Amino acid sequence: MRNRLRPGMITAAFVALALAAGGPVQAQHGEGGRDVGAGDREGQAVPASARWNEIARQVAAADQPHGGAGAVAMGGRTLALVSLAQLAAAEAVEAAEAPVAVATASATLLAELFPSSRSLIDEQVEVDRASAGGGGSLVNAEAAGREAAATVLRWSSTDGHDARWTGILQAGPDRWVSAAAVEPVGAHWGAVRPWLVESPEEFRPAAPPAPGSAEFAEALDEVRRATRGRSAEFTALAEKWMAPVDGYWNEVATDLITRAGMSEVESARVLTMVNAAVVDAVITCFDTKYHFQFPRPSHVDETISMAVPLPNHPSYVSGHACVSGAASAVLSDVFPAREAELTALADEIALSRLYAGVHYRFDNDAGLAVGRAIGKKAVEMNPTSAKLLAR
Repeated sequence: MRNRLRPGMITAAFVALALAAGGPVQAQHGEGGRDVGAGDREGQAVPASARWNEIARQVAAADQPHGGAGAVAMGGRTLALVSLAQLAAAEAVEAAEAPVAVATASATLLAELFPSSRSLIDEQVEVDRASAGGGGSLVNAEAAGREAAATVLRWSSTDGHDARWTGILQAGPDRWVSAAAVEPVGAHWGAVRPWLVESPEEFRPAAPPAPGSAEFAEALDEVRRATRGRSAEFTALAEKWMAPVDGYWNEVATDLITRAGMSEVESARVLTMVNAAVVDAVITCFDTKYHFQFPRPSHVDETISMAVPLPNHPSYVSGHACVSGAASAVLSDVFPAREAELTALADEIALSRLYAGVHYRFDNDAGLAVGRAIGKKAVEMNPTSAKLLAR
């Protein structure tokens, strides 16, 4: 049996990402993020789609905080809807009109989803209107943006994201157990309409190792060794990546997009691919979780200590791994010079969940594979807004 726990190996890869040519991909995780409407990256103009992606992250985080055991919003859905509205708006107008169309689409959609933040949203869209000047082109761009947002909102209203789960939690010593008097998190997400895949079963992984098997015993022992007298490095990684990471990968994406000087259509398409892949990775992940209802390590061995709160959903597969695999696969294809660093970053995020004591390695490995397969499908599809809205 080889020793898989190698402190410093993944961290070194992440440091390499931060020091690579072009500067750090992103250095704001866990630091509260940048102010709304942050300025240029090293002199590069920030596309409206990237700027409004940042605004969307802040608005959604304030209105739909992740964590806890309650009903949280499905990972990435809000950002995916914003990106799709941006892409539809940018595709509908001339290049010169695209920034205002994208800003209007973003603001219209966000104001509908988060009415309590309307004053902030209105303030930010005025920044875009002022920089664009006036005239007929502005009127046409705003109309295209409003229409794009309305179309996406109508389309999203029938995706099943707010349905109630009608499944049954399986009983038995080898099955996951929900926290007492708490509703399981994300149980219905597997029934949400996918954006890219035909169904969650398309990329549902094979069953995890059976409890009692030698493979399972080895995986459980690895969690024990990682968490028993947990090192400062392992604790730091577990805490660093404790929160859901869909917003973080959007930070990475917008930084890379801005540094590359992408047009509005290009930027919106990359963000749409990233977030559509993330949504489908989450759908597949939670379909898998409630299909197998596999116990967490601490359910099998109560002596396992956790560095983060225990998520109230089954163990197999890891959501952090699914999301990171999907986003890194898309971004690696778009920015191939950064593939090694992006892949290492996804691996670090996944492995942090083992260090935290909430996942086995096979949860992470299967989750990364699921996400990467869906990310590859997003790249191959290279979707237009019309193609996605026709689903």
